[in-house]
Amino acid sequence: DANGNGQRDAGELPQAGVDVVVTDRTGTPQTVTTNGSGIYSASVLAGSATAAVQTATLPAGAVVTTPAAQNQNLAVVYQQTTTADDF
Repeated sequence: DANGNGQRDAGELPQAGVDVVVTDRTGTPQTVTTNGSGIYSASVLAGSATAAVQTATLPAGAVVTTPAAQNQNLAVVYQQTTTADDF
């Protein structure tokens, strides 16, 4: 997020290789990594879950520009797929 506005704008490249710890409603964590498009995928049980960006895996010079982007609460619906949370 080069301009610090909390979203990826035109010209801001996706961030591949960023680890995200996704924890499901039972407290079971899994670490997933963003792909070349800045997208991560995790399979979790329906219910609440959290996704926490591992800032140590961000590319050199990159920072999380909004605190909400670092730790997100998710409501997971059975067999739901979301791609809104990309890097």
